[in-house]
Amino acid sequence: MKMFEDFEFLGLEKYRTMNDEDLMPIIRMISQIISIKKNEKQNNIYVDQIIPSIELVNFCKNHSAEKKWIENGTGPALVPTLFWYLILPIIYDVSQKIGCVYVALFAADVSDDESDSKRTLLHYYENAYSFVEDESLCAVKPYYDWPCFFLCQKINVLSQKANQFKQLYLSEPTEDDV
Repeated sequence: MKMFEDFEFLGLEKYRTMNDEDLMPIIRMISQIISIKKNEKQNNIYVDQIIPSIELVNFCKNHSAEKKWIENGTGPALVPTLFWYLILPIIYDVSQKIGCVYVALFAADVSDDESDSKRTLLHYYENAYSFVEDESLCAVKPYYDWPCFFLCQKINVLSQKANQFKQLYLSEPTEDDV
């Protein structure tokens, strides 16, 4: 059978008794696998290391509500308080259970230029939560986050930042405080 000549290396002797018509689906599948293997490096991105991380999705501050917070006496520390007292403990719990090292997010800073004065959202994440643009790391970006900036921080650094925040505001908060 002529069609076996290209696939001798696969050890298909047991199929030699089958007719050509029955073999065609098998041959097509094997051809597809061989083609994929040949093109594998072109179709895949290889990385040196994968670091387990937790991504905060749609974690954002509603700037249009900020005026109401101030009028109600809540102030600008509302969102950081929620992060440090409610969200971060969940991050710690998950990271201890599954070994995550980083927390990451995609910041949707829509500033017109990249001058320091225009990157307000990036500065906010940096100052309020200690997230940074780490040039040594990169992330797989879904299309939804394509125009956003990748920011991250090590979970142990967030722990130190949480302690600083708690010293400034509430060291022993009650549930009503948070």
